[in-house]
Amino acid sequence: MTDAGGDRIHPPTPRRREQARQQGQVARSRDLVACSVLIAGAVAVWLLGEPLLRMMEQLAVQSFGLVPGPVSPDQAAVMGQHLLARLATVLIPLLGLLFLAALIAHLAQIGFLFLPNRLAPDMERLDPRTGARRIFGAENWLRTAGSTAKLVLLLGVVAWSVGAHHEMLLGIAAGEPPMIAQSAARIFGSVTSALLLALLLLASLDYAWQRWRHERRLWMTDQELREQWRDEQVDPHIHRRRSQLQQHVIMQQINRETPQAHLVLIAGTSLAVALRYEPASMSAPQVVVKGAGQQAAEIYRVGQQQGIASVEDGPLTRELYRRVPRGGELPPDTFPAIAAHLIELPRFQRLRPGSPESPVNPAATTG
Repeated sequence: MTDAGGDRIHPPTPRRREQARQQGQVARSRDLVACSVLIAGAVAVWLLGEPLLRMMEQLAVQSFGLVPGPVSPDQAAVMGQHLLARLATVLIPLLGLLFLAALIAHLAQIGFLFLPNRLAPDMERLDPRTGARRIFGAENWLRTAGSTAKLVLLLGVVAWSVGAHHEMLLGIAAGEPPMIAQSAARIFGSVTSALLLALLLLASLDYAWQRWRHERRLWMTDQELREQWRDEQVDPHIHRRRSQLQQHVIMQQINRETPQAHLVLIAGTSLAVALRYEPASMSAPQVVVKGAGQQAAEIYRVGQQQGIASVEDGPLTRELYRRVPRGGELPPDTFPAIAAHLIELPRFQRLRPGSPESPVNPAATTG
């Protein structure tokens, strides 16, 4: 499958799927809806057929069997209206059941999809050339061939099912009326069951084919993928949503990693750098997490909540924020300034200049 942009070699993106759905391009099988309606109707007739026949018989007797003498046209009209009203009490629920079956089959395929823009008139569909291409196009011929094949297959199923009861059919002619009715009902039920099973199988295959074809139509060329990526970069809604997600991830990271720090350096309310130093296992202090603006405020808040010391040192904070990535070790030229803050903390008071564990140990700075 190719177009002007090249081969469709890329699977559809979520945005591509959503755009197609908003345009009404979804995978659906009309055969599956029709089969669902037929099955629901057959089940309803099987469950309600006998009570429905008895009710119709009673209505006929009540409407026409007890009328003395000839019936005038006005009386016939009144009796017909009464009969239709009584029938409506039975047929309307039955029709409602069929409608519900169609609705469920439709929603199961595509879900709830409200597209008011599809109600607007499309002048392109009124173009005779478009209609001619739609009627005489290859896709329409393929659909016609498929429908013909389905019809032939269904007729074969009916013939096979009827042929399976040829002995019963031969015995009907010599049977009594009750036996004839019973045999006919049995044959009809068997043929109907086989036909519905064949319809269900064909509808399932048609739905699988529609899904596969819809999926292939959504695949993208290199050009389409590049254009969508560019649109996503420009779209302010997508950009804002992406920024919100990134900010949420960063805030979670700050709340998770700041408690591991031993010192928080701040530059007013604009920058914050959280440091960790374990003399026994680290060769130099490490930047646990850093941030600016709202992230800096969150680092300071979490540090205060966890009882972590914070120190105001604008020049050092800005330098570390600029030079050291998250998780990176401090460069040796910053050791003296860092040590000056660390030795003020109770757990680092033993780290005096010249001590083997101090980050300003001459051996550490020269080696």
